[in-house]
This record gives sequence, structure tokens and C-alpha cells, in this order.
Amino acid sequence: MKNKAWSSANLEFVQWSNYLLVLNILRNQGPISRAEISKTTGLSPTTVSYAVNSLLENQLAKEIGVGVSSGGKRPILLEFNPKGSYILTLVLNEFKLLWAVSDLQGELELLEEIPLQGRKGEEALDFLVRTIERALAQAAAANIHPASIGIGISGIVNFKKGEVLYSAGLQWNNLELRAMLEQQFGQEIFVVNDMNAAAYAEKVFQPDLKVANLLYIMVGQKIGAGMIIDHRIFEGCNGSAVEFGHTSVNLHGPRCNCGNYGCLTEYVSEDALLRRIAAAIRQGAPTALEEEALTVPAVARALRSGDPLAVQTVRESVFALSVGITNLVNLFNPELIVIAGDGMVQCDEYFQELKTNIFNMALKTAARDLAISRHRVPRAFLKGVAALAIEAYFEMPRVMTA
Repeated sequence: MKNKAWSSANLEFVQWSNYLLVLNILRNQGPISRAEISKTTGLSPTTVSYAVNSLLENQLAKEIGVGVSSGGKRPILLEFNPKGSYILTLVLNEFKLLWAVSDLQGELELLEEIPLQGRKGEEALDFLVRTIERALAQAAAANIHPASIGIGISGIVNFKKGEVLYSAGLQWNNLELRAMLEQQFGQEIFVVNDMNAAAYAEKVFQPDLKVANLLYIMVGQKIGAGMIIDHRIFEGCNGSAVEFGHTSVNLHGPRCNCGNYGCLTEYVSEDALLRRIAAAIRQGAPTALEEEALTVPAVARALRSGDPLAVQTVRESVFALSVGITNLVNLFNPELIVIAGDGMVQCDEYFQELKTNIFNMALKTAARDLAISRHRVPRAFLKGVAALAIEAYFEMPRVMTA
């Protein structure tokens, strides 16, 4: 009986191996004929036909016409169909929830962005669950049935266990999010740190980018970072690595919502920048800025025009950020730093001063092969979450053996 069970499991493993081998050939080398697949893989024509028929049945492959004959009947060409399956991908932080469905090449559809409106703790969790329910219903109405669900979370996430260990903004602690959602929705769930997902997107969705070590820095309402080391997300032993916004730059500084004092986010985030400028205005600092109309675009305009308060405050913020990034450069020696954000970092004066500071302060050996650029992948958070779920989709499923 044991031998029969082993034989059955082994056969299933071989069939899945062949199925995924042919599928990945179609993804990476299509359009291609059955005969070329057989020649490339070494699989028999019968085995290739069996795998191709399964892929056609599952709508993961499609026939697109005939190719050039090398003698005899012209071959039917096959290619991968990225619309054959979908991933529901969501990103949640303390400010908003984004969701979309992604095809198997990371193309997003049904995109929606919803303000979180101060929801915390159980209220934020309930909002996430209700949004998943609504998103699945909207997808079904569009005849889209996601194979799995990927979720990017702002906070410390153990990717392997699917647990949110800590999220200051969402006020979550030791939340077994994957287990809870898999029980509720009966689908495979992936939970990842949002910054790590964005870093992964910058690498995966730029085919010409040939780097193994990448640092992703987000500058906006909050400060965050994700890191790729040797082509893989670096999360430390349990997901706590690279909590960049919560590295302290002043032990006697203001208290952060994480409980620490002087965190980088309290000096560099756009909210912190506006608070400091507002306080200076109230103290009579010379400036054309008005507290009642204080916004990030207004500060950017003032910076370009040489407003003394804007110049001084932004330079202080840039210097603090430069120190933080330089420490990471000296520690991890990345090849590329991607600076992301839609606010101040889009201001050329801000970005150029940041680059200059980093190259001036970093160890010369650490910065010798370093490049610094703005982000290039739109919707990187959603696309990175999707990419991780897609990667799992094309891996060998676990096969039980007796």
C-alpha cells in the first residue's frame, strides 16, 4: 500500500514538473511550436501534447496561428496567456487601501484607492476584510476569478508565516493575518511588507535592470525602505529588517508613534516637514509661505524660488535623510538606490542635493559602483505584491508523499 501511495505521488510530481516546465517555456520563449518545446525540454512529443492540452484547457496557453515549416506540415504556434488567471492584490497602510487584480504578467485592472479615514486596530482589519469581499465580487462581475490574494502591509511582516508582527500606523501586533484570511476566504494568501514589495517590483518589472543588490527608499507621508540582496528580498530572521523610518537620528528628539524618540520619520517625512515649517512661521521666521495654505507643492515652489525658510528646512530634512541612507550604503553596499515618492523628492533641488550628500558622505569603496535614481515602476506596491504571488503561482506545488 505504501509503495502504491509513493508511486502515485511520484507520478503526480512528474506530471506537475512537466506541466510547469512547458508553461515556463511558453512564458519565456513563446511563440513556440510543440515540436520546438519537445526539442528544447527533451520531453517526448506525447508528454508535451499532454501538458499543452492541460494548459489550453486551463486557458494558460493559446494557439495563435502557424509557423514556418522546416519540411512537412506547418507547425501550430503556442504562446502563454497571461489572462488565464489573476491575482487579487491589495496594499494597506495607515493612510489608504489600494486594490487591483493583476494578470500573470503584472498588468493591473479594476484599480481602486480608498482613504483609510483614521481606521486603526480591529476597525482597520474589518475594513480590509470587507474590501476583499467587495473586490472579489467586482472581479467576479467582470468574469475574473483570482487564484490567490496578495496583501502588502505597512509594518513588520514575517513573509514566511504571513504574520504582521507590528504595525505602528495600523496598531496591529502579532496578527496571524494569512491564517485568518485563508480560513475566511478559502484561498491562498500572501502577506508581505509593502516596502519590500515595492523594491521587488523595481527589480522584476525592469527587464534591462541587471542588479543583484537594490535599496528602495520611500519619502512621503512616511519614510520606509525595502531591500534586495543577491536578487532576493532581505527581511532578516523574522521580517524586522530595514525599518528605516524608525532608525533614531536623535535620542532626545520627538516621540514617534512606534514609542521611540527621534526616529528618522519625525525629521524627514512630509508631515514632519510641514509641522516644522508651520512652527517656524508661528515664531516669525521670514518667509512667503502662509501656515493656512501650507502644502508640499507650496513648499516645493518656495524652495525653487529661494524662500529662506523653505531652503533651510528642506536642507535640514535632506541632510537627515542623507545620513540615514549613507549608513545603509556603508552597511550593505547596494548597486542601486531607488528614491520613490510623489512629493518633495520630485523636486530637482531636493533630489540633487540628496545625491550629492550621499556620495560625499559614503565610504568611497561603498559608493564606487553605486547609482541613485528616482522610481520608475508605477504602482510599485501593488505590482510588487502581485509579482510575489505570481512567482509562487509558477512554483512546484507541495506534493504529499506517503
